[in-house]
Amino acid sequence: MEHLFISDLHLSPQRPGTVSLFLRFLRERAVQGASLYILGDLFDAWIGDDDSRPPIPEIVASLRQLADRGTQLFFISGNRDFLVGEAFAKASGCRLLPDTQVLTLAGSRALLMHGDLLCSDDRDYQEWRKRLRNPVFISDFLSKSIEQR
Repeated sequence: MEHLFISDLHLSPQRPGTVSLFLRFLRERAVQGASLYILGDLFDAWIGDDDSRPPIPEIVASLRQLADRGTQLFFISGNRDFLVGEAFAKASGCRLLPDTQVLTLAGSRALLMHGDLLCSDDRDYQEWRKRLRNPVFISDFLSKSIEQR
């Protein structure tokens, strides 16, 4: 069985074709894999695990079906879905991983991450990233209604 890796799909209601292709990928291709690593920006925007607007429920349910069939699911957040949390993980069957993860595959080590970590010379972006991932900011943001976010 093989390990599959995806990133930067930016799924959203504005891209129904991409959502359909992803759901088909889960049903027809990912089900053949031992594991699926999602390396960030699965969603174009993730404003909290309590957001149940389409197409989120269908995506979460499809991920759960894949996990229930035995494919291990792993999730590293990106710059657009860094608010993915434990409720999403539980509902989808994904295991949340830290920003970087070292994996050994076929005797070789691989470093997994979302690409925004490689923007190390972009100091403004790295400062913005640090502020957005601050637990105080996150708590304040998630305390607002879906409409306010």
